Amino acid sequence: MPNPSETFRTIGLSVKTFLRLLPMIWRISPGKFTMLLVIQLLLAGIPVYQVVLTQKFLDAVGQAFQLGWNHGQDAYLILALQLGVLILNGYLITAQTYLETVIGTLGAAFFQEKVAEKAIRIPLIEFENPAYHDRIQRATNGIETRGIRVLFNSIKIALGLFTVTAYIALLYNFHSLLSLGLLLFIIPSLYIYIWQGKSRFKQLVQQTAESRKTAYCHYLLVGRDSAKEIRVFGMFGSLLHNWRTLYMRLAKDRLKLEGKISFLQAQSDALLYVLVSAVTGLLIWIGINGKLTLGLFVALGQTVTNSQSKLQNISMYIATMYEDVLHVLDLFGFLDQEEEEKEDEARIEFPSVLTQGITVENLTFRYPGQNHDILNKISFQIKAGEKIAIVGDNGAGKSTLVKCLLGLYKPTSGVIRYDGIPVESYDYSGFRKQVTAVFQDFMHYYLSLRDNITLGDMEQKQNNAKIRTALDKSGSTDWVDELPGGLDTELGPVFLGGSELSLGQWQRIAVARAFFRDFQVVFLDEPTASLDPMAEAAIFDRFTELTEGKTAIYISHRLGSCRSADRIFVLKNGCLIESGSHKDLISLGGSYAAMFKTQAKSYA
Repeated sequence: MPNPSETFRTIGLSVKTFLRLLPMIWRISPGKFTMLLVIQLLLAGIPVYQVVLTQKFLDAVGQAFQLGWNHGQDAYLILALQLGVLILNGYLITAQTYLETVIGTLGAAFFQEKVAEKAIRIPLIEFENPAYHDRIQRATNGIETRGIRVLFNSIKIALGLFTVTAYIALLYNFHSLLSLGLLLFIIPSLYIYIWQGKSRFKQLVQQTAESRKTAYCHYLLVGRDSAKEIRVFGMFGSLLHNWRTLYMRLAKDRLKLEGKISFLQAQSDALLYVLVSAVTGLLIWIGINGKLTLGLFVALGQTVTNSQSKLQNISMYIATMYEDVLHVLDLFGFLDQEEEEKEDEARIEFPSVLTQGITVENLTFRYPGQNHDILNKISFQIKAGEKIAIVGDNGAGKSTLVKCLLGLYKPTSGVIRYDGIPVESYDYSGFRKQVTAVFQDFMHYYLSLRDNITLGDMEQKQNNAKIRTALDKSGSTDWVDELPGGLDTELGPVFLGGSELSLGQWQRIAVARAFFRDFQVVFLDEPTASLDPMAEAAIFDRFTELTEGKTAIYISHRLGSCRSADRIFVLKNGCLIESGSHKDLISLGGSYAAMFKTQAKSYA
């Protein structure tokens, strides 16, 4: 159970979070937010006014019953006022609900956009860290509602306290014990709700990794990518068992906590009923002693009942806000993460023409949580305009080296220079406009063919000539013309009307996407791995033409395609063990020569 210091800490965290959220929400829609505050302020005052009207109405009715019709006009006037207040209250509640929905919808878009903008600025290496995926899941858990709800609940608590303060003042005029009893209402439920919120959040943090694994297992059961192998290898039973085991283990822990919460809540409610009965009994005693009219007794009874409900709501808002604040702090923690390029750092503009080329000095790289280096003290120089092939066994570090050269991974040690300047000193946006790449694990964007190629340069989206030039460079013009919607054909089987492509066609689109950009340096990681031999030969036959005047670095396991390279780098166990032209390395008789001869035998 929380102690008083925890309660004050909760209030402090909530105030701090509220003050950070307020300007964010204000910027979304200042007019609607102001209207919402005015409406909530009116709604906070109406219950107190209704109590006063109730007392006057009952006293007027009682007088009319005793003295006749001539004294009933006041009762009808008050009844009309009550009707007006009820109608106004209904309209205000409707307007409040609508404005909260509007602001909530805009707020959800705002926070989702903030998360997306942050994710693109976080160093790519973070995506290799399981802790990052736990953090992003918690940060986005209920992002549509939690941030807005903290703000709304803060306002509701403040206005609820305003209403309760008025109730307390009203009761204090008749007996101090009445106001004291009112204050006691909040203590049990407040403590239970705060403990509940803290416990649920703690459990969420503890279960994040396993929740992700459970979701992944279920995705395997129902997803498209895994459907073929699950059927062919009969995996469904095993995967279903794994998912059920994980799910039930999580559910068991959650239900255990919810059972404890329900038991404590029942005890709290029982205590609250005792307090309400005690306060009502005190009212009866005061009335018996002749200090209350019937109307005043009913009004004060209504005050006690309303206070109980209002204080319970305040307790619930505080506890819900406490849980939401912990989630929002996770979101803020994500948004406050270090970025790969800090806004206040001066950056150098990347040269419009690369003259000196790329220099790598003692490059070492290790993935987070690993105990060995993927790249180990690699050094080399690439001249501007040079064509470099990188070869080696699986796991030699080829793709990791490309990501380092692209500035996507920051070296553990060592330095990468473009024209003599460390890559991290350049403006990343300007640098990345001058490079292009085809990755081994290229993306299938289930969008139009046009979008698949132009997403990185939407200003050129309608430049059909440039799009078709890029498609021609990838050898795609023959089958693209057969698509039902041409360049505007939706691709992929996920959405209605989409046209599915072969893996080779998807890879050609990835190549076209790379060559759509005006670049100085191109990185190609197995750019033809999914192509048939004829298509691969056609692309590599044009490789020199396609990269004329450009610096090109490409990875290939098919060593025949490396013959046209100016130099070949051979990696093994993260080390650069050989470097030279195809002819030089064959003459050397080392690892490259052995690999080449082995492949050549398969074509004999």
